Amino acid sequence: MNDILVRIPDEGKKLYDDMHSGRILGAANHIRMIGDILRMVAAADADDETAGIASREEMRRKDVLDLCRFFQNTRGKSSYAIVTALNLMTRYVRALPQDDVAPGGHSAHATDIARALQRGIDEYLLQADENASSIVEYAGRLAQSMDAFIVYDYSSTVEAFVASLAQPRRIYVPESRIIDGGKPFLSTFAHVGHDVHYIPDAAMLTVLGECHGAFIGAETFYPDGTAFNTAGSDILAELCAARSIPYYVLTPLIKLDMRAAFGIYKQPIKGNMSDILGKSLDPELRSRLHMSCIELVAIPPAHITAFVTEAGIVPPAALYGLSVEYDRRVNALTERSTDR
Repeated sequence: MNDILVRIPDEGKKLYDDMHSGRILGAANHIRMIGDILRMVAAADADDETAGIASREEMRRKDVLDLCRFFQNTRGKSSYAIVTALNLMTRYVRALPQDDVAPGGHSAHATDIARALQRGIDEYLLQADENASSIVEYAGRLAQSMDAFIVYDYSSTVEAFVASLAQPRRIYVPESRIIDGGKPFLSTFAHVGHDVHYIPDAAMLTVLGECHGAFIGAETFYPDGTAFNTAGSDILAELCAARSIPYYVLTPLIKLDMRAAFGIYKQPIKGNMSDILGKSLDPELRSRLHMSCIELVAIPPAHITAFVTEAGIVPPAALYGLSVEYDRRVNALTERSTDR
């Protein structure tokens, strides 16, 4: 286990395991869970005997910021929203004076650190809830005339949008086999009264003729209108483009990765599929096979009808200007993590 993970209290380790194992999906859910872990660490007793750390208060600060960077460098690889959200959550912690202040100065106390972290988290979550409500409202207007549509891979924003629809709809949920990302939708959609069809992702084309639209979430998007989501989202986009079916990406602007405007692009993320594809195979045969594949794929702007954001329903061609304005506004308040 990474050294910083040892500093997480037991209750926080369970949250980490839920994220790491895929038991709970969705970047928005993970951001909230990471915020909870950071709160636990800020409130935990630090080890007085830890070498090189001047005080328990500075140990707490170091743990909070080290853990923040850990999640940015791991989970943030698939969703840049993690990077920006954690910068926002910890910005008041970063602003506190440190222990090595001049004589007569003031260093951060544990209560200061916990309070500063709580303030950043509260402000972030309030804004995130407001943004999500706007996206759900705008997507609901798009779906007013749709009797049937298809959604692909788990997104808490897509889940909230579908759950908010007043009239029952016929909804197709492909299984999203790579991470089983269709399954988390099923209970919510069924309980609110929709006519839910859970199908193999290979069968998407067989039902697409009945659909009036497609909705996905996004792990990340580039300012040029490229969206990233679980493999299979690209296949659905190709099919929708070929059949002139609207394809919408529901995402808050915090998922913007502005680094692409400066030539810094996401690295491919692969997943090991052996537990899914190899479980019924002979062990000797299984040991001879390669069963990894790309998990996160790019959907080109040409295949996207519009992004549904808190700023409105935005065609890909209009996204760059909106992205530049958002980046200037938000990153003026945070630590830049753009490697530029």
